[in-house]
Amino acid sequence: MRADGSGRWRADLLFWGSLLLALGSVWLGFRLAVPPSGHCLEQVLARNNDSWQELALPLHLTPREQRRAVLTLRATINYTGPPTSLQAIYLGEATPFYRASVNGVELTPTIDILRRDLRDLGPHLHPLVAGLLHDGENVIELELPLSVALSELRVGQLCVADYVTLEPVYRLNWWRQVGVPRICLALLGSLGLFAVLFWRLGERPRVVRIFAVCVFLMLVRAAYLAFPWKPFSPLVERVVSDVSILLLLWTLYLLIGALWNVRLRRWEGMLSGVVIFGSAAMLVTPWWDWHLRYPQLNNMVWLVVAANAGMLGVTVARAARRAHPLEWRVVLWAMVFGVGCCAMEAATFNLAIELRRVWIYPLGTTVIALAFGVLLTRRSALGMDVLNRSAAVLARDIDLALREPTPTSGAQWVDEISSTLIDHERQRVLRDIHDGFGSRLVAVLSRLRREQPGSAVYADMQRALLDMRLMIDAMDESARSLDIAMAMLRHRLEPLLSGAGLDSDWNLERVDAVQVDDRRKLMQLLRCLEELLSNAMQHASARRIAIGASRIGNGLYFSVADDGCGLPLTPQRGNGLRNLDRRIQILGGHWKHGPGIDGRGVRFDIVLPRI
Repeated sequence: MRADGSGRWRADLLFWGSLLLALGSVWLGFRLAVPPSGHCLEQVLARNNDSWQELALPLHLTPREQRRAVLTLRATINYTGPPTSLQAIYLGEATPFYRASVNGVELTPTIDILRRDLRDLGPHLHPLVAGLLHDGENVIELELPLSVALSELRVGQLCVADYVTLEPVYRLNWWRQVGVPRICLALLGSLGLFAVLFWRLGERPRVVRIFAVCVFLMLVRAAYLAFPWKPFSPLVERVVSDVSILLLLWTLYLLIGALWNVRLRRWEGMLSGVVIFGSAAMLVTPWWDWHLRYPQLNNMVWLVVAANAGMLGVTVARAARRAHPLEWRVVLWAMVFGVGCCAMEAATFNLAIELRRVWIYPLGTTVIALAFGVLLTRRSALGMDVLNRSAAVLARDIDLALREPTPTSGAQWVDEISSTLIDHERQRVLRDIHDGFGSRLVAVLSRLRREQPGSAVYADMQRALLDMRLMIDAMDESARSLDIAMAMLRHRLEPLLSGAGLDSDWNLERVDAVQVDDRRKLMQLLRCLEELLSNAMQHASARRIAIGASRIGNGLYFSVADDGCGLPLTPQRGNGLRNLDRRIQILGGHWKHGPGIDGRGVRFDIVLPRI
């Protein structure tokens, strides 16, 4: 028991330690790199009609009535460096897209400022040709489209420095903002193909269908972040991306329910309401830009969505009661990691540049998709193993059937082979119960015997172990005749009788030819006899006990007699006798009691039809 508790403690430590380490690595790894101080501008001038207005960077503007406008930003810098060094301009963020010029020289000559199928979300680095910057004042101008159709406009860092200084910053931030979403997109695409393949093979089709929908919804958001091209316009694709986040909550809930048969009916109604209302609100944004006009309301909507995402973790925790521990730990780890990544992005979105963790949503959802993919692969592998073993048994049984000298009909072959396959699967399940739960129960009994040898808990646990072993014996393939089943009962109970100071006499010779047709009835019979023997050990104060079994015509006769104190003059039936009476009625028999050995104690006689 100590070893088992220590193993569980180590597993919990590994689970939570690895989860915290992974979230900490994301927190540190996704912190946006910042160029050295003194190289980035803090203020720019924005043209407002014919005048210039000073604005602070980073800049976040929300277009309201303007449908087609171009915002011009101007910055003046003084350059005193050597003219031979390679200089560069770094833009940490300038979305949806921009046109840049330095001292009147275009840096982005191919950009059409009026395009409506582009929204670039990554950083940019523009090397400057030698001599473009001159001593004294240099003018940098940015033109950005200010349009509701392109959503809000953001300008992050605007930095001018040596190329060797800015290039590492650009590279690190590009991987965080663009590279990771593209890697996640590739992984999700592979998982999508994997799900389609499973679907075509017919492997757990409903679960795989839901999994495929989850992967598709994750792909939608990752594609929106990974590539600047938006074929249907950025606003439409943003709406689709936002709706995919809402629908993903619902499909993940369905996937968990399909895997482990879990339903939270009260929360289910609230979740469906959030998904329907939120999706409807997102779908109206192309005609009514409420998310831009009322940013607080938009934040409240996503706060409710985040709360429901957290409830998915509760759903997974509840599923633990039905799931295999390995499956539960893998999925719970991934769900907490995914929710943590999304929470980091949402909580830091409006902070300073160096504190923001952006575009880690695809990383969190990809880990969730990989966890469910591993789970489905594991279940598929187990299913294939069962099928292969069944096919081997089937082939062997067909060979044996073909070798028989007398021909057998196809229907008989099917019945015999089906029975054999059922027996094999039953034996496998019984072995698993015996080796797993039985071993753990034995360990608990050993600890109780050392620490509390005379406690009622020890006796109850010993009785539970005996009941489990009797159930396994009753279902055992070798117990095809009643004498073998009774021999198994004797093997289980004789050590207990001896330990209680009882000399036992077993007379089982007259049931050697009785075949067992119904194992459920055999289980009830063994429990009846075990109940009587347990009562004799606990309450009879006897020294001898006799157990007999014989045939009476087409029926069966069983007896249990002792030389103890017998039943009280006014016996009150407890649970033991009530259970005995109920089980014998199920078996279709009857029972009675009378004097026991040498006129002392009590004798129970049971008469049953064939079992």
